[in-house]
Amino acid sequence: MADLGIGVVLPLVAVIVGTAGIGSEVDGGTMVYLLAKPVPRWLILVVKLLVAALLTTLLVVPALGVAAVIGGGDAGLVVGFVLAGIVAALEYTAIFVALSLVTGPAPVIGLAYVVIWEGIVASLFAGTRPLSVRQQALAVAEATGGGDASGLGSIDLVVAVVAVALVTAAATFL
Repeated sequence: MADLGIGVVLPLVAVIVGTAGIGSEVDGGTMVYLLAKPVPRWLILVVKLLVAALLTTLLVVPALGVAAVIGGGDAGLVVGFVLAGIVAALEYTAIFVALSLVTGPAPVIGLAYVVIWEGIVASLFAGTRPLSVRQQALAVAEATGGGDASGLGSIDLVVAVVAVALVTAAATFL
């Protein structure tokens, strides 16, 4: 669950859904029509972000919960990974929606981020782990999952929660 679910499946779904949220509007040329409507821009962004986060959550988190039930059946483990999945889905989608606003090839850059930063750099260098969404989610899973999830997160829960809040807020503000 930690390696495949939170480490691979969740970020890949978030890349696809998050970058398609606004990237498809820009690529299709419909962004002009969307911005011409008398709706505040921040509201358009927040709705697209919430829909992307909800879709990512609905696609991945139930599978994490079922895998936790099959894997151990412990209620703490199930709750821990479900909460970690929700937190990671929100943060990943906020990052990838912001990325789709800033750059054209957002899916490619998002995949590079997942593979290089989350997969290689954060696993090799302990100092970069507080900046890894995966490590933040695993800290949530460990803190809410009880003893069965111990050893997953390599950062403190307070650091993880502060990092999640700051990154999500910064990406949404961008």
